[in-house]
Amino acid sequence: MLETRTSEDLAKLWYASMPGYSRSSRFVDVRRNVIAAAPSVGIRNIRLADSSVSGRYFVGGIIGRGGNNTIYRADSYATVRGTGIVGGIAGWHSGRLERSRNFGGVVGAESVGGLIGVFSPQSATDVFNIVQSANTGVIFGYYGVGGLVGSATEHAVIRDSYNTGRFGTGNRDDFHVNNFGGLIGSIFPDSSFPTPNPTIVNSYNAGRLRVAPGVSPPDFAGAIIGYAGSYSGGVTASAFISNAYYLSGSLDVFPDVAVQAASWNSPFHFRFLGNPVHAGVLKNLTPGPAFVINNTSFNNGFPILAWELEYLN
Repeated sequence: MLETRTSEDLAKLWYASMPGYSRSSRFVDVRRNVIAAAPSVGIRNIRLADSSVSGRYFVGGIIGRGGNNTIYRADSYATVRGTGIVGGIAGWHSGRLERSRNFGGVVGAESVGGLIGVFSPQSATDVFNIVQSANTGVIFGYYGVGGLVGSATEHAVIRDSYNTGRFGTGNRDDFHVNNFGGLIGSIFPDSSFPTPNPTIVNSYNAGRLRVAPGVSPPDFAGAIIGYAGSYSGGVTASAFISNAYYLSGSLDVFPDVAVQAASWNSPFHFRFLGNPVHAGVLKNLTPGPAFVINNTSFNNGFPILAWELEYLN
């Protein structure tokens, strides 16, 4: 049973972030507002429903600008619109996102993600983790567009997560269109801090890329990562992708490919790429132990996370 709060009671949400606060499987339900910046202790047990959130930059359904903290059990059904750094859960984040889902549409121009718009670390100790989380909402953008994350550095780690939301371009033909990925739109090295390997494990993308009529297709598009490349002088890194799946034929005009890497000065060396499978096969496999086969109409029959079963009973 949800505990309902109005936006006038928004201050009470901070209690959901305090140490020792526990609501079991229940959520605080917010209907008309978001949190501009996450407290240092993080955010827990929040659901945003029946809402429309808009802004220019750092726009998120739950949090505009996060930090090196944990967002745990945050669900958003809001439609989120912005110009850049736009995400269904958070516009920008550098911490951990766990057991969180976005069901609403996300619309922006650049760095647009179903869960997070941009991950950029604040310090060498920041490691961005998406764990047991999902996006089913439709995502539209033009540059750096991903089913889970729009743009990230190679500090990103995604485990036991999935995207089934369609991702694609808007209708404008005057934008630079590039870097569309089923899980991450763009990954770039970050020479400011020591470089861990970007990791995607036990995850899948069943979302399909669609380019609007009259809009030039992106130069780079991948069913797992849209673009993996470097800024000038970027450091060398290796990406690790294991037990990752994607729908065969999901990239519109592009051939099946898990990751697009720049052919010039690319520092990325992929040790294992994702597996293209047909929808019927994907619906009958579990990418990892956190998943279960889904025998319901929820999520179009694709595998779901075991913890989601409590909402289907």
